[in-house]
Amino acid sequence: MAVETSKEVSKEAFIRSKLSVKPLRDTKPRLQPLWLLFLLPLALWGCASKQLASAEDDAQAKTFSPPADRAYVYVVRYASMVGSAVDVTVNLNDKLAADIQNKTYALLDVPVGKHVLKMGILRPNPTPTETFFVPAQFDLDAQPGRVYFVSVRLRNGGPEVRLLGDAEGRQLLLEKNYRRVLTVF
Repeated sequence: MAVETSKEVSKEAFIRSKLSVKPLRDTKPRLQPLWLLFLLPLALWGCASKQLASAEDDAQAKTFSPPADRAYVYVVRYASMVGSAVDVTVNLNDKLAADIQNKTYALLDVPVGKHVLKMGILRPNPTPTETFFVPAQFDLDAQPGRVYFVSVRLRNGGPEVRLLGDAEGRQLLLEKNYRRVLTVF
């Protein structure tokens, strides 16, 4: 049996120390920058939220009873992940009417006659001829005492706009707990 010298033992200890598995970083728990991914949407949501109508005004709007000589147009924004961080701007006859977010709606009280609704995402620095990135236009011939429901859903190609049936529009606003935003006019 051979006697190991201190040189051989230290050489063997050196090799074992290099082969042993060590953590890539210290194992002390640290707050990672990953937490920002969870808090940032909450912070932005608070900054980006539009002023909602009061609960009384919201309930009054959901009676769906326009004056006899006018019409109501409910512009409803479906809740979806695509474009949820941006507002959809609604223009009525080339005038700003409202900005709507997911699960909100704007009530437009319009006179009888032809109207043009344009919806889309505003450009950062709009020009008089190009207000929206990808606008969607909806032509409406408003009849007295009627209620119209127009839905807006952002898709990858831009806003998708369609006229909803009366029962579908009422059900959407009443059962899905959509909230009314204040309109500009």
